[in-house]
Amino acid sequence: MAYTEANYENAVIEVFRDTLGYGYAYGPDVARDYAEPLYLDELLPALRRINSKLPESALIEAVYKPMSPWRISCRCRSPSCKSSLRSGCNG
Repeated sequence: MAYTEANYENAVIEVFRDTLGYGYAYGPDVARDYAEPLYLDELLPALRRINSKLPESALIEAVYKPMSPWRISCRCRSPSCKSSLRSGCNG
């Protein structure tokens, strides 16, 4: 069998699904708001599960504060986004 991108992708999906226990859904089959940069239906529950000792307000801030650069004009987006990525939520 020839080595192709599809073979590699399928092998990685198989490892994540069968070995690591992750769920898999084909992207176009996922109903979501493509105007949002993150898939919040999965992100917030995962953050709650992983960070069960953090208050809800901290989880909400961790999601929405870095997203704010996407909600402003394209002209301002890049510097603001880079600052959030460099300095974190408290930067």
